[in-house]
Amino acid sequence: KSNKNSIFIGSHLDIGDISVNTNEPERHQSLSRLLNNKKLSEKDLNELSDNQNSEIVTLVDAAKKGKTIRIWKSNAPFSTCGFAFVCNELESIECEISVMSLNNFQVNEENYVVSYNHWGEVDLAEHDSLLAQETKLSETHKKYQAKLWRSLKEENSLLRASVNGQLISVPENFYDHLLFKNFFNNNELTVGELIANV
Repeated sequence: KSNKNSIFIGSHLDIGDISVNTNEPERHQSLSRLLNNKKLSEKDLNELSDNQNSEIVTLVDAAKKGKTIRIWKSNAPFSTCGFAFVCNELESIECEISVMSLNNFQVNEENYVVSYNHWGEVDLAEHDSLLAQETKLSETHKKYQAKLWRSLKEENSLLRASVNGQLISVPENFYDHLLFKNFFNNNELTVGELIANV
């Protein structure tokens, strides 16, 4: 849930139909089918759409008022999609944007290398020590990301992935090799282990 200083923009922007606006009920319904095949009620869909729209309005209003926007991003596809989406929303607004990019590999206090996929894996106590990675987003980079989002939206593949650091549309079977590799490795796995490996 958002508080007055942070907002959540979109969910699972790396999967599903993005030809419609991310706050449209149709988008939420298609996500629901993709993720768990649960049919959401019209009330649930409208509530999701209203919440998402409210978050976007809050973001745009803050930018227009000259507040610095800080984006926390990682190289996970859902995060890079969210970053491109936000840049598109703010493209025509003059505002300062700083980006907190998560370095996938960190050295912890015990001098061990720790690998993170996204900010959700980072302990809150470690956030302050990672603030040094904050950089100001240039206008050129913002426009590039906005253009990238529009290109992805036009392609409207059901799946987007980060490949060699580049966000691209990919076919639906893009991750299948990971499933097959873990299915046929001659080891017995629990479902939990399979999910963790993939």
